[in-house]
Amino acid sequence: MSRAYLVAEGKTDLQILQRLLPGAADVTFVDGRGKYGAESLARSLAATRDLPVALVIDADTTSEALIAQRQQDLISLVDRVSLGAPFEVFQVVPSIETLFFADRSLLEQLINRELTDLEWQLGQRQPRVLLDSVTGNTVLFVQDAIANLSESQLKTLRQHPLIQRLAAFLAMKAQAA
Repeated sequence: MSRAYLVAEGKTDLQILQRLLPGAADVTFVDGRGKYGAESLARSLAATRDLPVALVIDADTTSEALIAQRQQDLISLVDRVSLGAPFEVFQVVPSIETLFFADRSLLEQLINRELTDLEWQLGQRQPRVLLDSVTGNTVLFVQDAIANLSESQLKTLRQHPLIQRLAAFLAMKAQAA
């Protein structure tokens, strides 16, 4: 039985989150099929289900002002229709691939080469651009990397602040449900 919903932008995002979130067996992962679809679906779940909903979307910016405004707008829209169950928006800055940039040596292991300092800096601001340039295809890289992570690599990626906050929200809210 589901005790919470996690809505993300797409299949690849869900694959990453399912692999990195420990103890999420009672969470229903939902593909929003794009940013706006995910936002709409999360609002609908909040309006029709009395279960916690976590919306995970790419910020698509590094501007703190834009991120804060978007956060406020999304929460305000949900508050109007919610049945009162917990709802949280988790914006990944700038995109979900940022998770791989939490640890430089881990990323270098996954791409099988060292990054220059300039590449590392670019990757932190534009992870998809960097991953496309060094792997040829970000989506295939992510799918392969997620499927083949060792336990120690999983442990490292699970230390990312987004994963920590999301896991805490889901655990706390699922227990209260």
